[in-house]
Amino acid sequence: LYHIQNANTTGARLFPPTLAALKALVKVQGRDLYALPDRLEGFFAYYQRDYSQLIACYQRALRQLTPAYPSFWFLSDELNFMLTHGYRMTKNYEMALYHEREMFKAGTPLMGQTLGDADMVRPEVYGQVTNPFVPFSQMAEIYLERYQVSRKKPDLERANRFYELTDSLMTAALLEKDEAQILTFQQDMGNNNYADALRAAHQLYENGDSAKAVNLAFRYIE
Repeated sequence: LYHIQNANTTGARLFPPTLAALKALVKVQGRDLYALPDRLEGFFAYYQRDYSQLIACYQRALRQLTPAYPSFWFLSDELNFMLTHGYRMTKNYEMALYHEREMFKAGTPLMGQTLGDADMVRPEVYGQVTNPFVPFSQMAEIYLERYQVSRKKPDLERANRFYELTDSLMTAALLEKDEAQILTFQQDMGNNNYADALRAAHQLYENGDSAKAVNLAFRYIE
């Protein structure tokens, strides 16, 4: 981990032989640790901002991961999270959305199903997911990022739809928390989420949908 965190200094020289030694050890110990070297190499690529390498490493790990592997759900979430990040950084938004949907389904009866946006926003679907506002906020961010590139109004409309739904579900979740939890939550997620949601509403306003944009903006400010 020290070499990974110093990827741009001493780690660039010391990490490769360390990784090679780890791979050799895994071969001796057996296949039960197969995902570890690819995860570490992908994490190293993250610190080096080598997103093509990050994607390649985490995809290798994901292909080998099975439900029989210890900590499967944790690893599955981690791998899909990092792949979402890598694809966003390389502006491959379709793949970023795919891996975000995979995280949405993880650990639920939805696994194995093909879900589109219209499916995800149905209450009987997202009701099976713990804290669905978290993946919804990420979906909104990805669509807003893609809109900045595509300038296609459907991307902007989807971003606003997911931000609106995030707000509804987030507010309901906060009602179940105490004051300390609410303050922590606002600092960790709420402030960033609402800042981005206001940007999306502003973009909607500039696209001529002023009434809806103003309503959303007041809602988020409140």
